[in-house]
Amino acid sequence: MITAVGSGCPQCGIIGEGSASRCSSSTIYLHPGQMAVNSGKRRVITILGSCVSVCLWDPSREIGGVNHFLMPVAASAGMDAPGKFAATAVPELISRMVEAGARPQQMLASLFGGARIFSVSPEKERHLGLVNADAAREILRSYSIPVVHEDTGGDRARKNYMCPWDGSVRVVKLG
Repeated sequence: MITAVGSGCPQCGIIGEGSASRCSSSTIYLHPGQMAVNSGKRRVITILGSCVSVCLWDPSREIGGVNHFLMPVAASAGMDAPGKFAATAVPELISRMVEAGARPQQMLASLFGGARIFSVSPEKERHLGLVNADAAREILRSYSIPVVHEDTGGDRARKNYMCPWDGSVRVVKLG
């Protein structure tokens, strides 16, 4: 069963720009700035470079959710794309999970992405990918949601798969 919460595609529950064209019968494809919450037999896939994806799962309710954000915070006030920034995308994902019936105290998180894709920053510096991953970790910590699996950093993009019916995740490094 797909639980679409709030505005979004009625078939898959994706929330974000252009959501209706991003799903198939068995797979939900997330693009930057999108998120999905569902409890059905549809796998969620996203491809990440310096972006980060938080996968949440409530094992007691068998509800899963995934986001795909680009930056830790909005660069200026008035930027109204909450799914694109960790500061708004992670709390929104948690909120939508709760609306779908999940319990925050039961949620488990997996964290993916945060690669150093752009070679303009020296290896020693905190590049955008690491800053994104740190932002997600800090927000999850503030909600007392443990990160039980993480594959972040490095210099390779990832393809991330999540099965919301059992919380399983898989990561394939690209390139």
